[in-house]
Amino acid sequence: MRLSNLSIQTKYIAIYTIACLSTVISTVLLAYEPDVVFMTYTNHTVLLVITMLGMFPETRAAPAILSRFLMICFLMVSAVNNMGCFAFIHRTIGLIDVAGVDGTVPIRDSLYFSIVTFTTLGYGDIQPVPAGRLLAAFQALSGYIYLGLGIGLAVDGFRPIIRKDGGQNSST
Repeated sequence: MRLSNLSIQTKYIAIYTIACLSTVISTVLLAYEPDVVFMTYTNHTVLLVITMLGMFPETRAAPAILSRFLMICFLMVSAVNNMGCFAFIHRTIGLIDVAGVDGTVPIRDSLYFSIVTFTTLGYGDIQPVPAGRLLAAFQALSGYIYLGLGIGLAVDGFRPIIRKDGGQNSST
């Protein structure tokens, strides 16, 4: 099968899947090789950009790449991927439990911190170690973008459907 025979949607889904897998793989590699941190940031940024490209609406010049349902699904997968990968990264780099007496933070608390950071709530009961502050800021920034895309999709879903005949009733 030739690549040129594939539809734009199929090509986008393939690229999106590769981007998702590369973020997960680079995140896991980060636990074993701390020098891949730049690659991890890059992969998450690329996934964010690819997700945003799939959100372009239909225009007169080009059809939309994805249906609304696929846009919502891909946005949710990207957001969950972001929160899960960053929870793993925060766990690897280190977190400080302000209220706790034990120095280690369980994985569920890492996931909690990742969700709180992604949604920019910032309770402050768990904090990143100094080496992870830039990471937390990057996650909060990407959280703003993902949440903004989600709100944009929700608002766009309430817009009235524009009829192709320009609102003219063809039976008259």
